Amino acid sequence: MRLSAILFKSSSSSNRWLARQSRDPYVRQRAGTPSSSSQPSYRARSSFKLVSLAKSHPILSRETKSVVDLGAAPGGWSQVAAHLLGVDKKPTPKPRVWAIDILPMDPIPAVRTLQGDFLSSSVRETLQSLVGTPESGGGVDTVLSDMMAPMTGVRTRDVGLSLELCAAATMFARGVLKQASKEDEVKIIKGKKVWPGGNLVMKFFAHPDLDEFRKLELDQWFGRVVVEKPKESRSESSEAYWVCLGFKGDPVRGS
Repeated sequence: MRLSAILFKSSSSSNRWLARQSRDPYVRQRAGTPSSSSQPSYRARSSFKLVSLAKSHPILSRETKSVVDLGAAPGGWSQVAAHLLGVDKKPTPKPRVWAIDILPMDPIPAVRTLQGDFLSSSVRETLQSLVGTPESGGGVDTVLSDMMAPMTGVRTRDVGLSLELCAAATMFARGVLKQASKEDEVKIIKGKKVWPGGNLVMKFFAHPDLDEFRKLELDQWFGRVVVEKPKESRSESSEAYWVCLGFKGDPVRGS
């Protein structure tokens, strides 16, 4: 292929991307939110997806005591969590939002950053020393995961990578989430059903293999699992989110 043809193809693709970005209201909103606005200027477009999910489900509120954001960089979801918990303007002595990533991340007011692999024992031990463990009456209220592996363009490979990330996030969440007891009941708070126990919100890519994962690894462990595709997600994307409410613990042990 001639160089001119390659350049034309690349330029054409770039122009389409730029045109899409210029039309995207969430890209414009992220870039143009004034600092005086009641809504902070977010680092990532994906922040608005979490805002939308939090409006529909009781996953982040002033009553939420602790949140962990997995694969947090660049920090957009951590910003949303801090804002909705009301600590972005008034940080608490004890951090309530924890951002974990292997990559370094610029500081965010009221967010404690842990750089490292969230599956490593050192990261988990550090977190548990600060928020406690489910066994000791502590634990985390909500675990967030907007993680996405680099896309290869090979459907089976991309689905497999998505499944691996979901499995890793689920494994982490099971070890740190607050667990509901059999005596706990679902409550109605501000018009929303609130399940006892912690919550897990994570991205996945629609595929039958992921449906099977939900049945085996999520439905039996949580009081309710909902599939959501926020309006902020691009229509052409196969991404969606599992909103898992009310962690019950191991269904085998609990039976």
